[in-house]
Amino acid sequence: MCQPVFTCATLDETEKLYEHISKGYDKRLLPIVNQSEVIVVTVQVSVVSINKFDEISGDLGVTVLFHMTWRDERLT
Repeated sequence: MCQPVFTCATLDETEKLYEHISKGYDKRLLPIVNQSEVIVVTVQVSVVSINKFDEISGDLGVTVLFHMTWRDERLT
């Protein structure tokens, strides 16, 4: 039987790791090594609530959650 081992980083260790990973990172550059390649971006839009619906004027007011994800090769 295998017992999983869990380790939890301290806040200080987490901050050091983040600083190490993001050192020299320039957010203005595309998140791929070969800048001529395409980036696959996944977009998810979820309707959270309908705030206004007026059949006569055709007005519709909604609150949405907009979520985008992509893989940043420079961080992996």
